[in-house]
Amino acid sequence: MAETSGVVEVSSLRVSSRAGWSGRGHRTPATTEAQVCRLRQERKLGPARIGPILDLPASTTHRILVHHWLNRLAFLDHRTDHPLLRT
Repeated sequence: MAETSGVVEVSSLRVSSRAGWSGRGHRTPATTEAQVCRLRQERKLGPARIGPILDLPASTTHRILVHHWLNRLAFLDHRTDHPLLRT
């Protein structure tokens, strides 16, 4: 290691603890997210019931519902079944 002007140079070859990690998360396709939201609004099913219908884990279904503010039935308008505006 050489130190020049307060900067420590390690090596030109860096070894990452996350070798092969792309740095971005995986995303569920938009069509699948739309199906989860539709089932939640039309049938008022929970993640444990929606997941097997679409062949998804309940945790993924829950994450999608939270992302679209549909995780609680109280957040839906009881007449129209559309999400209430939250501020």
